[in-house]
Amino acid sequence: MFKILDTRQLASDVKWFRIDAPLVAKHRQPGQFVILRLSETGERIPLTIAHSDAKQGTIELIVKAIGKTTIMLCKKEKGDTISDVMGPLGKPTEIEKVGHAVLVGGGVGTAVIYPLARALKEMGNYVSSITGGRTKDLVVLEKELGDISDVVHATTDDGSHGFKGTVADKLKELMEDKERPIGAIYCAGPVPMMRAIAELTRPSGIRTIVSLNPIMVDGTGMCGGCRVTVGGKTQFACVDGPEFDGHEVDFAELWDRLSAYHKQEKIALDHMDHECKNAGN
Repeated sequence: MFKILDTRQLASDVKWFRIDAPLVAKHRQPGQFVILRLSETGERIPLTIAHSDAKQGTIELIVKAIGKTTIMLCKKEKGDTISDVMGPLGKPTEIEKVGHAVLVGGGVGTAVIYPLARALKEMGNYVSSITGGRTKDLVVLEKELGDISDVVHATTDDGSHGFKGTVADKLKELMEDKERPIGAIYCAGPVPMMRAIAELTRPSGIRTIVSLNPIMVDGTGMCGGCRVTVGGKTQFACVDGPEFDGHEVDFAELWDRLSAYHKQEKIALDHMDHECKNAGN
């Protein structure tokens, strides 16, 4: 069992967790993730490690309550436990001196760019971070990114906070700044957002790294559930990624695969709602 040491609500449906996981914390590097189960019979879900402290033996996760398992996880509080936390998994991010590094996070995808911002800054890069959401309440980690980035840009689709527009709109502005050319872009968030970023940077050839979020089960390359097509070749996000060249990713296929189990996900949510209602009677 893995004990939850602390929690914090970041948005109405986004929650931060600090978890006691010393072995994971000891070996974790930026860009890696864990797979957890709430119980022995529960669903296995991948979550990015937003931060870790090897001395304290802790890891931090940021979770959006969107499916049955994440909704159940977000109901947990300090002192509760999680059955299994397996990791760290995936290839670590290649942290390099690129000059000007731009990190783009959409919604809870900001949890992915957060540890990258710290590592890239420590490498000596100038770091610009962009975090966005549809509205003010959905913008997460703005302050935390501000503490470790040279500059942070918050964006909202409705203009309720920061720059009015999408993260892609703000990135386009940064790309037009000839005084500080961009060496590399690191992007994480919804598939349509990552695809938009990749298409925006394709003509200029700016290196664009995306962190993919396909369906994942075992996390060791055995089940094949997380397969994606990159550069015309089949790759497995859990062992070959989760980061890939955004200009090589087949985003249409990725989106289709992510949509494959919508019916089953709805059934699981309906079943959970039914159980909750019966428990309240």
